[in-house]
Amino acid sequence: FAARRARPGQALWRLSLPATAPVLALPAGVSPLIEWHGALRWVQAPLEQGDALREAARAAGGGATLFIADGACGVSATGQFDLKSPAVAQIHARLKHAFDPAGIFNPGRLAPQW
Repeated sequence: FAARRARPGQALWRLSLPATAPVLALPAGVSPLIEWHGALRWVQAPLEQGDALREAARAAGGGATLFIADGACGVSATGQFDLKSPAVAQIHARLKHAFDPAGIFNPGRLAPQW
């Protein structure tokens, strides 16, 4: 996507999947840029399609994260990371607490309690 300009009304999403994940059933008009032998897929899609992207990624054993919101212009996205299981969420929360006990880095991005 570095060579392509963002289309108006489109956010940039990162889908992290198992490398063996099949082609995903994405919303109409959404096509991925594929990296890491299929394990990382980037798509431009409106924020309204976030639930569909997350569900497609979860069904394939992965997750979807809002990477850059539409119109962010250098400002970080406000979406949370998609922690696909309670166990992974606990690990992330413990790591965040260990490295950022005051909770000052990216508040609200990792998990709801931060």
